[in-house]
Amino acid sequence: MFSSNELKKIASMPDNELKEKISLIINAAGGNNSSLDLSSADVTKIKKMISELTEKDVKKIMEDIPEEKINEIKSKIDFNSK
Repeated sequence: MFSSNELKKIASMPDNELKEKISLIINAAGGNNSSLDLSSADVTKIKKMISELTEKDVKKIMEDIPEEKINEIKSKIDFNSK
């Protein structure tokens, strides 16, 4: 699961970095990001949504995702890079 500190880090990433991380997460989750085209407004909305999530919200969202996928997603975000 993601901690509130990790969520804050995600929400404070520069737009271009967050777009890149979203693309990596989609791939890690088994999705196809080939048609991903996020505008600045989209990224702003995503950041706002992330900043408003509670740990309870995240737990609910991720409850059906296998732990190995969660770990893979977290490794794509790389919270230690900054």
